[in-house]
Amino acid sequence: MAYLNFSNVSKNKTGFQLKLKKNRKEYQPHFYGHSDIALHEALLCRNKLYKSLDYVHRHYMITLCKPSELHADGGKVEGISRLKDSRRINSEYFQFAIRKLENRALTYKKVFISTFDSEQDALEYSVKFRNQWVSCYNRIATIYNKKRKAQFIRNAKLEAELLEPSIHEGAPFDKYLWQDISISLYGETLDQENPFVAKPKKKKRQHHYPA
Repeated sequence: MAYLNFSNVSKNKTGFQLKLKKNRKEYQPHFYGHSDIALHEALLCRNKLYKSLDYVHRHYMITLCKPSELHADGGKVEGISRLKDSRRINSEYFQFAIRKLENRALTYKKVFISTFDSEQDALEYSVKFRNQWVSCYNRIATIYNKKRKAQFIRNAKLEAELLEPSIHEGAPFDKYLWQDISISLYGETLDQENPFVAKPKKKKRQHHYPA
């Protein structure tokens, strides 16, 4: 059969070369011959490495966000910047990147210092709000990554069975999967005034009736 492009497997003059790198260590077993059997064995070996190394293409996954921490010495808080708007009076504010829980749409939240009793109060509010968002966001992302990893493994097995590419290294973000998870966790209608922080949806109580 004509060779197609398979993830982490390349064809050379003598056979199929497996190339995989994890934690700065490289894995490059070689399989001689250009037959379907040789390709099948190379893909099986690759899949075993995927499992043993807990390997998943980064395009399939969402990076979790780190919470912000206040420092006693007044040092810079990770994820939050202090800025100034030259077009406004009392224009100093704290700003941080944030994504909507429903669809990961990126925006920036501004917390103006002048609306608080002190700059420290504004910073504490910013940290609290951002960390509430991080908790909600990471809850969705953790489930999303788990499902995407399972999809990646299924696609890898399909490649070995059918000898046809199923893994796409530039796999796009699955917005429909993300939305399904966000709805299952937080309900169909997130608060439009605050689409960044939400309480988990209450589970329906199950009634047990005597037989």
